[in-house]
Amino acid sequence: SKQWYQRRVAITAGMDEEFSSEERNVMFEKLYTNTLFYLAQVYGVNGDNKQAAAHCHITLQRQLESDDFDPLDWSLNCATLSQYYLTLGNYRSARHTLSSASSVISTVEEAGSDGEEEGEGEGESKKKKVPTATLR
Repeated sequence: SKQWYQRRVAITAGMDEEFSSEERNVMFEKLYTNTLFYLAQVYGVNGDNKQAAAHCHITLQRQLESDDFDPLDWSLNCATLSQYYLTLGNYRSARHTLSSASSVISTVEEAGSDGEEEGEGEGESKKKKVPTATLR
């Protein structure tokens, strides 16, 4: 563990020179979001569905707020979370998460029906601002 700590200090020290404060903050926020995602997976594997759902919800919310997500994956994960809420009889949360998934997926469908603009790559066409979706 001492070697890991020394390596982390060396990497972090190098970041001061390589990245701006804002860039570092964005990277750490992404790392934290990924950590929440992995925790959701671990809780799910261990059968703690309540914690898995809570961490999944926070992950989806952070991805939406940072506009750093793939709309198709995000919508699928959100729809899956709505099924969990249905099993609990929490229809309000189930409806809300399913509505959020629908809102996000509609942006992909709209982008697809408009056709890709010239010079726009596949990854660029998928990432769209989603002002109508909220995940509480």
